[in-house]
This record gives sequence, structure tokens and C-alpha cells, in this order.
Amino acid sequence: MLVFSPTCIHCRNTWATWTDLVSSFPTKQTVFVNIGGKTSPAFLSEYSIVGGRLIAETGPDSVLKYNLRATPITALFGTDGRCLWVRAGELESEDVKELKKMLARK
Repeated sequence: MLVFSPTCIHCRNTWATWTDLVSSFPTKQTVFVNIGGKTSPAFLSEYSIVGGRLIAETGPDSVLKYNLRATPITALFGTDGRCLWVRAGELESEDVKELKKMLARK
């Protein structure tokens, strides 16, 4: 799960890494979750969600319920719905290596 806001510079900085992860593991389900207002057509044309699903808008209740108060958030969930790995903020190279290892195992 990739949580973003269209106005977040850190999300934009992370987007290429997210796109690489999605294309490297095409059999994994990926969900992009926008918690920052409307997702404009211009944003979607500039930032690809190919290979993933988009939750274009979230309500304030969902943001609070799932504690999605910061962006970007990168999270990996198991088939049972449990969170296996999560990072808030821009991903460091070590984060990406660790996440790729986990994705390759699951």
C-alpha cells in the first residue's frame, strides 16, 4: 500500500521508487491511497499508477481510523491483512533493499 497526497513533495520524490517496485513485482497487488484531497487528471498523467489500483479519495474518518496522517507511507501487508513492514517518509536505499527481499519471499 502506497499512501500519498498529490501536493506532497516527498511523495513526488518517492514516486519513481514506488513505480519501480510495482513494475518489479507485477504479481503483487498494489494499492495507491490518496489522503490529500482530489486526484487531478494532470497528477495522474504525470505520476503513473500502472500496475496498481487507486483509491482516489479518502474521507477523514478513514484517515483517522487507519492512522494515515503523514505522507508518504509505504506498507506491505500479508495475505491475512496483517502489516508486515511499514515506513513513513521517503524511502532510503536500505529500505528499498529490505522491501524487495520481503516481496520476493511472499
